[in-house]
Amino acid sequence: MLSFDVVDKYSEDVYPKKTEYRLTDLGKSILPILSQIDKWGTEHSAFVKEKLQELDEVQ
Repeated sequence: MLSFDVVDKYSEDVYPKKTEYRLTDLGKSILPILSQIDKWGTEHSAFVKEKLQELDEVQ
């Protein structure tokens, strides 16, 4: 399995099985970028919805 060390997986051998995933420092470093993408999407959602509707009409 390929690992980029972005997420750590923690498993407990209990019943029921418990698994948690946590961002590493490397994974956390991308959060500001994802926040900006989310902001862009919110600011341009009307435009994106309009274009998606146009695409549906063509198909």
